[in-house]
Amino acid sequence: MRRLNGWQRIWIVTSLFYAALVAGTIYMLHPNYWRAADVLRAELTLDLFEQYKSDNEAALSLEERKNLALASARVRLFLADKSGPVADSYDAFVTDVNSSLGVPINFSSVYIQHENALNENRQALLRLIGYGFVGWAGPVTLIYLLGAAIAWIRKGFRDDPF
Repeated sequence: MRRLNGWQRIWIVTSLFYAALVAGTIYMLHPNYWRAADVLRAELTLDLFEQYKSDNEAALSLEERKNLALASARVRLFLADKSGPVADSYDAFVTDVNSSLGVPINFSSVYIQHENALNENRQALLRLIGYGFVGWAGPVTLIYLLGAAIAWIRKGFRDDPF
């Protein structure tokens, strides 16, 4: 196996250092897409509750109004500190809400928009990682070529008899 010369060692150390910088930048810039999609889902759920309440104002019993207010409070708790039953299991939350109401709420639009937000954010994250890789590979390649050129030039001076 061939030993690495000094320029290659400098290149490896520089490449690793630069990779750490790029990875740190990507980590700082990347969207926390699970959390962003969950917040969107919670906001859409609140909108859905408000729409349901305004559409069924006369038909809602006092118990159903109370349950709807409690469900809204649970969603607002999630928006405030990102914890609670909405964060743990949204499906269980939906089942609980629908079991407490006489006419179930159709949550399909919330699920669809949540899935769309997850897909869009995943694509944004993959695009950011791709840009980071290109932003790392380009300069690292240039550094390697520059080191090889400098080593070639220095070798030419050493071989020069004058």
